[in-house]
Amino acid sequence: MVNKNERLRDCVTTIFDEVVRLNDRLAKGGIGAIDPGDTWFALPNPDPKGIGEMIAGRLAGQRFEELALEAANRAGLSRRANLGAVRKHLAELLVQRFVREGRPVDTREVARALSAAGKAARGELVTLTHLVPCHLMLAADPDELRIGPVVFRNRAGFEKLIRKPARDYRLEGSDDERAVSPDAF
Repeated sequence: MVNKNERLRDCVTTIFDEVVRLNDRLAKGGIGAIDPGDTWFALPNPDPKGIGEMIAGRLAGQRFEELALEAANRAGLSRRANLGAVRKHLAELLVQRFVREGRPVDTREVARALSAAGKAARGELVTLTHLVPCHLMLAADPDELRIGPVVFRNRAGFEKLIRKPARDYRLEGSDDERAVSPDAF
């Protein structure tokens, strides 16, 4: 029976085996020799210039997702962080450690890579506030009603909350011109 750490090591081994398999197919038959489903997952290019990606394939993508979920869980980020940040850091770390540096793919090195990816992703945590319109309060008082982590605001309370950030957003401007009327606030 394979324990969890050995399973994670096997995931990393499978990822790089798939990279080699698909690159052999590319060399022999060109892009037409690769199943279109195998072109959706790639790893960063190990070349120091970092231009392009290495096609890794569907199976590698599935194993990589398993590793990313485990890295998020180990870092306490599951349900708190965007898994995309974990994926980005994990892909870079796998290539850095196992391809560029040539470290052995063993349980210890895999655990370290997962830990480092989780720590890097933890640094990108941000607090999100979701504003969902609802008609819960008809009266002007109270301005807000708190039920656990959820805050319900009346229209006046909502406008107080959003006025300055909306004005700042509108005034920042951009190349695509904000679609906010100047007299909206």
